[in-house]
Amino acid sequence: MRDELVNYDRLTRDRQRKMLERRGEVPTRSLKLESSLELSGSYYSPFDVIGHVTGADKLYETESHPPVIIGVIGHNGARSVARNSNRSYRGHLIFDCREVQHESRIEKNVAQILITWPDVVNIWSQLPRVKYPDEYGNWHSHTFDYLVLLADGRYLAISVKPESRRKEEEAKLKQIVSVPQSDFDEAFVFTDAQATREAAFNARFILWARKNANEEEITAAREIARLLPSNVFFWQLFDDGIPHHLRRAAIVKLIDNGEVVPIDPLARITDWCRLRIVH
Repeated sequence: MRDELVNYDRLTRDRQRKMLERRGEVPTRSLKLESSLELSGSYYSPFDVIGHVTGADKLYETESHPPVIIGVIGHNGARSVARNSNRSYRGHLIFDCREVQHESRIEKNVAQILITWPDVVNIWSQLPRVKYPDEYGNWHSHTFDYLVLLADGRYLAISVKPESRRKEEEAKLKQIVSVPQSDFDEAFVFTDAQATREAAFNARFILWARKNANEEEITAAREIARLLPSNVFFWQLFDDGIPHHLRRAAIVKLIDNGEVVPIDPLARITDWCRLRIVH
């Protein structure tokens, strides 16, 4: 669950590709995507003219074939991540059958954290692209790193930068919002001060738990939590304190649901972290 660099060396590249595939990630350079799917003699595109997915979760069915799910689609951003380094974190994650691209470790951490937000409906990378005037009246273009659609209908435009460049980026965003923008409702900067290694580790832990937790173990962990005081160690929700990966996934899923809350939200979730049970 640790971060790994994407390297162009052949042997290292092959090892890392296998590792990334096991974690549900694929290096951008190794993925060949089809922008459309041939269906009944016509071409079906999951994108409408403004880049929003219109049918990524649709099933296609004929009399002679069972329903099939359309596979991974491109990120459909204003640009693709840069290919200007032989050694980088360039690659992508998968969210709702779409690739979410990243070109730095900070962007990767931010993407993983965004995916775990419970009210996130959709995420686009390298969107939106907007125009804005500088303080001298000259017009420039800017491409945000991520565009997030929330359940309440709001669109968040997110710029990802190191903490050292926060003030510079916030000044740019101030100029951007000085003119009416129709592509987003709010814009802000997400830096490595928020997307820490610990926060990214916890995000990967939650994503792993979503795939591996089962209802039986979640119910068992929930029953134990009801019998314990408000503050407990993570390991106390195991049966007799004996670690088991399915129960570990169930406990993390309870954290994801908000039924138990880490007392120190900035620390890594481990078997020895302290949790507060929400009764």
